Amino acid sequence: MAYIIHILTLVGIYSIMVMGFNLSAGMAGLMNLSHMTFAAIGGYTSAILTSRYDLNWILAFVAGILVAILSSFIWSVLAARMEGDQFALISLMIGIVVYIIALNWKELTRGALGIAGLQRPDFASSMEQYALLVWLCVVVCYGFVQKIEHSPFGRALTAIRDDSIAARVLGKNVAMLRVKTLMISAGIAGSAGVLFAHYIQFLQPRSLYLETLIILLAALVIGGLGSTKGAIAGVFIMFLIAEPLRFLPIPDAIVGALRLMIYALLMIIVILKKPRGLFGKIAFDV
Repeated sequence: MAYIIHILTLVGIYSIMVMGFNLSAGMAGLMNLSHMTFAAIGGYTSAILTSRYDLNWILAFVAGILVAILSSFIWSVLAARMEGDQFALISLMIGIVVYIIALNWKELTRGALGIAGLQRPDFASSMEQYALLVWLCVVVCYGFVQKIEHSPFGRALTAIRDDSIAARVLGKNVAMLRVKTLMISAGIAGSAGVLFAHYIQFLQPRSLYLETLIILLAALVIGGLGSTKGAIAGVFIMFLIAEPLRFLPIPDAIVGALRLMIYALLMIIVILKKPRGLFGKIAFDV
């Protein structure tokens, strides 16, 4: 039972991350390959504030979201005017730079040693309570993203995704709308990062790095770009397919690599056979 609760908790946390990723990539057409970086920033913010300054968990949770949003604003103002592959490459570079900083700024992050002994909030100290907290956040996030999708702001994002030049001609401030989207997306990622760090009770630079990006991309491809429910479905499917590997007579050192290979294979199959994924509104052609 504990294992099932553990998996459900991770599915919930990754679902929040993918919903934020879908907001920028699916709704606004911004393939932000540094999305997991803002989850890490949120997680580190909360980890540092709670472990070193004994800050209340709720305040640290809010601080993690705000720092992730601020960090996103700093770079998105410069990158929001870029299109397609240019934006994707710049965003990936940002993620790599932040990873290197986290790995080498040992006074702040403890580098590869990581920050251990993170505490869960008093009101969700057990695995069952924390799982409920995570899924409450999933419900809130789902409602929030759905609200955005059906708002004038969401419709403007769709217009920009489909044809940014036409949106500019119609008087839309494309750069500003993109900046706002990336900030909201980063805030969602930051909340997931805080939940992840305090659930695992340990955080180091590799915790939310390239492997996380592969998971996010695979879930988005499988679930479908532009679909909030597809984001959650994609995460569920990935865990259902990959988790049974733990019970096979395979060395632990191979399981991680094999899981990534399965994710890559799933992405290739879906892109070739069903480009829109399960619930996607647009084909994955990035």
